[in-house]
Amino acid sequence: MRTKSLFLIAVAIVLGIAGAAFGRDITFFVAADLHYGQDQLENNEQANKNAIAIMNNLPGAAFPAKSFGVVAKPRGVLVAGDLTDSGKGVNYDGEYLGVHVFDGFADDYPVKGGDGVHIHFPVYEGYGNHDVQKQTGDAVLVGIALRNKNRDTPVNVSDNGLHYSWDWDDVHFVNVNVYPGGKGDARHSLSFLQKDLAARAGTSGRPVVIMQHYGFDNLSIEDRWWKQDQRDAFYNVIKKYKVVAIFTGHEHLCHRVIWNGIADFVAPRAKGDKGVDGIFAVRMLDNKMIVAQRRLDGTWGDVWTEDLPAPGH
Repeated sequence: MRTKSLFLIAVAIVLGIAGAAFGRDITFFVAADLHYGQDQLENNEQANKNAIAIMNNLPGAAFPAKSFGVVAKPRGVLVAGDLTDSGKGVNYDGEYLGVHVFDGFADDYPVKGGDGVHIHFPVYEGYGNHDVQKQTGDAVLVGIALRNKNRDTPVNVSDNGLHYSWDWDDVHFVNVNVYPGGKGDARHSLSFLQKDLAARAGTSGRPVVIMQHYGFDNLSIEDRWWKQDQRDAFYNVIKKYKVVAIFTGHEHLCHRVIWNGIADFVAPRAKGDKGVDGIFAVRMLDNKMIVAQRRLDGTWGDVWTEDLPAPGH
């Protein structure tokens, strides 16, 4: 009897260790700068269809770093802005498209995912500068606000319906759209971020991931996009929290920038020069994270690994 009890205790210990080893396991994809309505009179560029096919077929592929295993079915797809090319019913050259170009994005990227040629996984999008500048209407903003009422995961939404946050395992995700700021294109996303982190991260030390369009690459830090004092204000809000990654777009390139000790992963654009195109596949485990570029030709590109705080620390 005593032998059996010892055996059961040993099994419980082993299971406890195994459970702790898999306390966090989050896979998601990141895309950016889809620019629906650009370069053609349809609402869905072939490059975007190719990127959707890459993401739909990626689960089951081996990550380029063996310790991260294979790509699991993602919790969702983050889209870091510039969903459309002009945020209105014409493209940037003034050609009338007949319907609003946001319809093309919404059809290809249904909020809960779809089947067939659509993205198969839930979508978490933010607007970029092209979605809110040179526009004659608010279709992108109205569309995001409506989608925020119907997401696959419960979200905390700002009073204006645009900025939102959610949790996957112990990791807190926040979308602040074009950039964290006040009036104008930012639409008070910084005040939302400040309140959200205080309420949902607090002193827990839990990892935080932020998605926005402008980042800290050479293009994004030009004053015409967002200014140094705005970036300083952003840092003053987040510096006491464990922000482990910021995912951005805008530059149409693929690289990583370290800003105040935080990794800004600049997502590639689906339609780009060979080598800088594609999407990110991300896996977050108990103590590490991989961010890997998947090119449209089906090969891996840039790969980065980062340390993460263990769950409960």
